[in-house]
Amino acid sequence: MEVIAHRPHVWFLAQEADNLYLDVNCTTRNRTADFSLLIRLTQQEELLYREGGEISIDQLAERIQGAADTLFASRHLGSDWESKLLNAIDCWKSKDGPK
Repeated sequence: MEVIAHRPHVWFLAQEADNLYLDVNCTTRNRTADFSLLIRLTQQEELLYREGGEISIDQLAERIQGAADTLFASRHLGSDWESKLLNAIDCWKSKDGPK
């Protein structure tokens, strides 16, 4: 897995093989806690990214933040995938660093 784009304090976009993964920083509705939601992009979401670039990821991240605990919760990949992403982020930081 490799980080290919990010928006500071909002999201990371990563790629592994032919799949894209989006990790979004979310806040509970009552704003008492922050959490991360990691999903694999659907074919349609990937197409939107390829056509629209990071703007389309910004828009998807906003939708996820607005419905993280309902619409997108079932798409969360879980701790094994989160560990893979954290390793990719550490590697990315050591090579390129945040831009």
